[in-house]
Amino acid sequence: MEQLAVSVVIPTRGRAQRLATCLQRLARQSLAGQRYEVLVGFDGPDDVGPAVASAAWTAAGGERGQLQIAVCPRGGLAAVRNALLPFVRGKLLLSLNDDLLAEPQLLQRHVEGHERLSGYASAVVVGDSPWVVRERRSVFEAMLEGTSMVFFYHRMRGEDGAPDKDVDRDWGFRHAWGLNMSMPMDAVRRVGGFTQYPSWYGYEDNEIAFKMRERLGACPVVFVPGARGWHDHAMTPREYVAREYKLGYAALGFARTSGACSLAMFRRDILSEEEQAKCVRIASEGAEGARALMEWFEGLAQTPATMENSDATQLARAYDRHLPLKRWAWNAGLRDALEDASEGRGGGDVGSERLWGGAVGAVSDR
Repeated sequence: MEQLAVSVVIPTRGRAQRLATCLQRLARQSLAGQRYEVLVGFDGPDDVGPAVASAAWTAAGGERGQLQIAVCPRGGLAAVRNALLPFVRGKLLLSLNDDLLAEPQLLQRHVEGHERLSGYASAVVVGDSPWVVRERRSVFEAMLEGTSMVFFYHRMRGEDGAPDKDVDRDWGFRHAWGLNMSMPMDAVRRVGGFTQYPSWYGYEDNEIAFKMRERLGACPVVFVPGARGWHDHAMTPREYVAREYKLGYAALGFARTSGACSLAMFRRDILSEEEQAKCVRIASEGAEGARALMEWFEGLAQTPATMENSDATQLARAYDRHLPLKRWAWNAGLRDALEDASEGRGGGDVGSERLWGGAVGAVSDR
């Protein structure tokens, strides 16, 4: 079969309308339709999603044969991506989330980025994914966009949003996010695809960039701001804290499966007795302070962002203030994973119901 320029791979679950909007944007790209395809993998049975996705693609003018849809066994993001790999025809694999709203040049810019980096054995191109700006923006939303709470795009964009002067700067594997990143498909196959961890959420995107570097030689992670898609994911403070808990929980399986990447990621051995004792201590002793911080943190989502409370200095201060809450939630997740592992439990789609005895609701794995 003819090799395409790029194959877009999108795992999804239970978000048919959001996926439909994502596909409509992808059907209207500047890159010629015959040069790319879109593969959607449903993470488990879905009675509605496939039909909605197909209808959205057709309505947006997507070309026949460009869109492939598969219903996969329930297994999380990495499992769905891996299930789609045998069907990929593109020279490049572009991983997107189902809540990314692609700008018309997104695919073209990914392709151009790799053409510029063709001298490397492999490379990862990370596109820009700013959060969708709501009509009434809160201080919490300003923090998500302007600090390192979830991603580091604000650092990669440079001062005042200007691109870094070194356009081919290697940002490292910690900056490789499956939300909007591409890599050569032959490199993906050579490293065995995405690593699947006992807990289904977290680390597989960073880890694939890490193992490309370790196994294939120089593999820069390069930021291409023109490959832009808006991240349409309204997050609440409770969802944010629950996300940190899930990352902490998943860290145990990540460290046991990909030890070298875990050491490089955390810069410490979280499997050591010393680190595990430290984790349990932080999770236990930090609970009361975390509860107090949570009240302030939730208030940020109710506080309209203004020039006075959301400039770089104020956001940096708020970020520093919230860090004990972030660290506590992550360590609480790891503590619970350790407890479950000792009793032969754990893995799969881990929720956050145990955080604060259920005080914080479960978070989506997307």
